Amino acid sequence: MKRFLVISDLHCGHEVGLTAPSHDITRGRLARFSPMRKTIYKWAVKTIDSLRPIDILLVNGDAID
Repeated sequence: MKRFLVISDLHCGHEVGLTAPSHDITRGRLARFSPMRKTIYKWAVKTIDSLRPIDILLVNGDAID
């Protein structure tokens, strides 16, 4: 049986969108959102890891902002 995961509305690049720690903004106007971005990213990684193995991934819109 294949495992199929559908995700959407990641909004990568937005103030509080999904952001990898290596691309997080920690200075200037957007720095205040850094703790929220880290929390969201950690949750996403933990959740996706718990769903493995994933055979097919569908990103259903709003991947970037």
